[in-house]
Amino acid sequence: MRVEILEARLSDTDPDSGRHYLHEAGDTITVPDTCGARWCAYGWARDVSGAVPTGVREPGARTPLIVHDGQLSGG
Repeated sequence: MRVEILEARLSDTDPDSGRHYLHEAGDTITVPDTCGARWCAYGWARDVSGAVPTGVREPGARTPLIVHDGQLSGG
């Protein structure tokens, strides 16, 4: 998934791959679908294709999200 970072500074580790990402607002990168969907749900990034909705960012609130076959639950 191609995402554009919305956070001034995003530092996160994908729990599935263990890869650490460190990016800044405006960066457009390719990440695993589950990672990108999670970031979009938190409002940290937007899906460049527009297929995944961008959530509303809530500073300090990070409830675990569950991603199954591209569908989010929780949060």
